Amino acid sequence: RYINLFITMLLGGLWHGANWTFVIWGILHGLFLIINHAWRAWKPFSAPVWFYRVLTFLAVITAWVFFRSYDVNSALRMLSSMS
Repeated sequence: RYINLFITMLLGGLWHGANWTFVIWGILHGLFLIINHAWRAWKPFSAPVWFYRVLTFLAVITAWVFFRSYDVNSALRMLSSMS
């Protein structure tokens, strides 16, 4: 299941373009989905719903920086300026 999620999102990134930023975007989304599914199966503790929503929002924003950037260096500069 986890490998299938990862490969599907990686291919989704490649489908958007042959730039490293799209590949990283796909990898990040694949990793985020793996973490989500593993967390739901394991569930070591429960947090309020708003915590999971904020965490999801931050993860998606981080991945979209790579999707919209011209190259990896500009994406990394953007992420460093966001902190």
